[in-house]
Amino acid sequence: MKAYAQDLKDLFVWLGQRGQDFAEVELEDLAQFVAWLRRPVELRQPGVFVLPGSPSALDAATLLRKRA
Repeated sequence: MKAYAQDLKDLFVWLGQRGQDFAEVELEDLAQFVAWLRRPVELRQPGVFVLPGSPSALDAATLLRKRA
């Protein structure tokens, strides 16, 4: 249950950075959310760019749980 709460917190932090309402989320937005999740926490800020090919900050199982 605690992990699920953290997953929702991550989603709402990301939405807040974008100024986007939960009701407006579309499939393309979720792909951008997953890309954001792959960043190290300290790099999940607006205006910070991560080079393509950088390793994911989360393992595959965690990403799958967060997507669910």
